Amino acid sequence: MSDSLRKSRSARKQVCSLHTRIGAYFSKLIREKVPAKEAYIIAVTLATYDAYRQMPSQAQRTLIMKFSVAVCRAKLWRTHMLA
Repeated sequence: MSDSLRKSRSARKQVCSLHTRIGAYFSKLIREKVPAKEAYIIAVTLATYDAYRQMPSQAQRTLIMKFSVAVCRAKLWRTHMLA
């Protein structure tokens, strides 16, 4: 198997994993009564952090803090991400 094919498959798996995480996080946030639009933004932010360690923007941090109780109840709190 060529190196480029291996990298392509690895990238595809990473994207699939990211989408799976987003869906799982979104569902947990919806269960905690976070509005759908905000739940999606928070889910994408958390999944991106978990997959790539990409720090959230100030607007994303503010949104997470606004729904911090729900994020904690959903067991999605990331202390290091907001430090």
